[in-house]
Amino acid sequence: MTKFPRAFLSHGHVDKHIVREVARNLGRAAVIYDEFEFSVGDEFRDAIIKGIDRSDVFILFASRASLQRDWVKLEIELASEALIKNALSKVTTYIVDQELTHDDLPEWMRATLIRKEASPGLIATDIRRIISQRLGERIPRYFVGRRAEIEQSLETISGFTDPNFRPPLIVYGLKGIGRRSLVQAIARDNLSFASILPINLHAGDLLPETSIRVAEAISPGGISDLVAFLKQQEQKAKENLVDEITSLLRQACQAGTLPIFVDEGALGKL
Repeated sequence: MTKFPRAFLSHGHVDKHIVREVARNLGRAAVIYDEFEFSVGDEFRDAIIKGIDRSDVFILFASRASLQRDWVKLEIELASEALIKNALSKVTTYIVDQELTHDDLPEWMRATLIRKEASPGLIATDIRRIISQRLGERIPRYFVGRRAEIEQSLETISGFTDPNFRPPLIVYGLKGIGRRSLVQAIARDNLSFASILPINLHAGDLLPETSIRVAEAISPGGISDLVAFLKQQEQKAKENLVDEITSLLRQACQAGTLPIFVDEGALGKL
């Protein structure tokens, strides 16, 4: 099976502060990272196996502490097996512990690409380069008829290099051409969202109406009096409404669901 280029981030808890910043910089489209991927209650071993299986690149954040962790040892072992089976295309190690040497690494990894680097920004830039290179080499062969659109979408998403600026992706075209199916495929296969949450915006909807539609989509039946709630929302400043809507959308994302707005004549007026 052809896989989209994504990097599995193997690390120990002691290096979490570095890895979290790298993952935040790159975004969900680029990495398999435990805080993005693993749900509460998941069997950790199964989640690791699944994550590596869905990866094209294996990244090890190496320190003395991480190399002693059982889970990291398992990930390294699985990466070795995947590399032998050609299920991984690249393995890169970032030594984030200045006391660690090449000789401290597992023997098979000493022949792979190794860099001594502890700056999250520089590491993220390097991983982005690797992923971009792999993306250019490998075009997905499933989801027939939408390969070019998927590749273009992933290139666009991976180009959002500022972790504080993640603009929305707009998919447009005539009705019935599979826009929602395209978004669902990307959300499931490349952003690790279990599902999508369509939110229909109708002609005439402004921010107050939009806030209601978002709230109702996320918690159906959660608003007991829609008329009263609308009046309350209409009295709020636009900035406050935007903050409320954004907060609700983030809650959905954190729960593993990707909200998508289905525009029926409203977005141009918001």
